[in-house]
Amino acid sequence: MSVAREDGTTSDYRKQVSVYFSRQIDGVDVVGPGSRMIVHLGSHGELAGLIRRWSETEAEQEAVEAFIPTGEVLPRMEAQLNQDWHEASEIAPQMPRRVIYDDGHSVVEAAYATDGRVPPESSGTPRVGRKSRSVASALEIGRAGYAQQEKATDKPLDLSQSPRN
Repeated sequence: MSVAREDGTTSDYRKQVSVYFSRQIDGVDVVGPGSRMIVHLGSHGELAGLIRRWSETEAEQEAVEAFIPTGEVLPRMEAQLNQDWHEASEIAPQMPRRVIYDDGHSVVEAAYATDGRVPPESSGTPRVGRKSRSVASALEIGRAGYAQQEKATDKPLDLSQSPRN
């Protein structure tokens, strides 16, 4: 932010600084809605705000048979990207990497993540390509919520109009 004085001089100063913390467990990146902490600092570094989405967890051992076979990882990730970007004519996925996924609802589990680039459409209108991260469980039967829930098809009930018992 800047201040303009009557004599024409200006001074720049920081009104607020936000610091973003990511998370790792045993050297593995944690991704997902439960994997971030944001600290907002005001003037002179005083704490102005804190957003903590950081699930506490205890390690659980999974049997080798619980994981999807390595040969199925890339096809599953490509299918996930195709589902996420079903309207795209082309998707350029990167090689999936192992991560830990925190769904923000106290489920933290092994997963694979891939960043895909969706090139702009060639319909004559210039558009910027988009980036998309898709995450899928590394387990045959994952417990975390990965996909956005479907939108409701009906309007919510107006309870103010319903008879009271």
